[in-house]
Amino acid sequence: MMPERYGADDMDGVKYERQSFATLKSAQFDLPLYDKAFSLRLLAYFGAFLPGLGCFTCIAYTYIFQADRVLNFTTSSCPDVYVAFPPVSYSIGVWDPQKYFWLFVMFFHMPPRIFYPYFYKKMFISLKPEVASERWFQAVLWWYMRTMYIEPLGLIAVTVFDMEKVFELHALSYTVWIVAFNFNMLFTVILQDFSGARELSPMHNRTWLLKRFLLIAGIALSCTSGVSYGIYTFWCIGEAYAVFTIVEYVLVGFNSLFHFLILFDFSNVKMEMRYDLEMVGREKSNKFKNVDITVFPEQQKPQPC
Repeated sequence: MMPERYGADDMDGVKYERQSFATLKSAQFDLPLYDKAFSLRLLAYFGAFLPGLGCFTCIAYTYIFQADRVLNFTTSSCPDVYVAFPPVSYSIGVWDPQKYFWLFVMFFHMPPRIFYPYFYKKMFISLKPEVASERWFQAVLWWYMRTMYIEPLGLIAVTVFDMEKVFELHALSYTVWIVAFNFNMLFTVILQDFSGARELSPMHNRTWLLKRFLLIAGIALSCTSGVSYGIYTFWCIGEAYAVFTIVEYVLVGFNSLFHFLILFDFSNVKMEMRYDLEMVGREKSNKFKNVDITVFPEQQKPQPC
């Protein structure tokens, strides 16, 4: 049995179940229970806003402090063609000190991203259980969870594999990232629609419409990215490479914005971590023997008179 204080909260006459949205693992707690709670905004800022800000900071540093590299930038496949806009990969993975700053950003970005798929999964399966139990819904949800993990792994690979030293692996990693991101958007739009998540409030419907726009535009831009890079590779047209790079910049912004919408999908909530503290001799060991992570509505602060 869960402690009584983790039951329903009565706020302004409306009862909210704390077990409503994002339980990672339900457990029976036999030992003393300890709580850790923090705002879901941390997930939005570190899991979505930070990588976008960090990436554009690296790009801005390149244009401001390394203008000579920008003006003289060429590629090995077309050494006589000067490109006005170096791709993102050089700013975050090849040139320093930007690449070290980007590694620092990735260090703080990746841990919060682990939680994203679990929050959304709980929301998708909780609102309309009769729909969530259907076979097609479970299949889409299964693929959604995989793309949510493959996407950040692709970003890690893009960071690790140097574009100049191991171009083939870098290009493959970028392809994995962009394909996973597009499928992630597609599955999210489908699941939010059929699960009823977009019907929770007018704001949820607006975020769903924005995600649908990002999906349509993102697919078009991704195709443009592939075509423009192919044109540059075969015919060494500098303008085509410039289009490819600009599309990259836009897709980075799209990715950051898409995932930042978790802040609105789970508005006015906190995330709470509950775990047993196991005693080992006289020492306390913070072993996550039983872990339960939920989100619940924030307590509303009384308005000052």
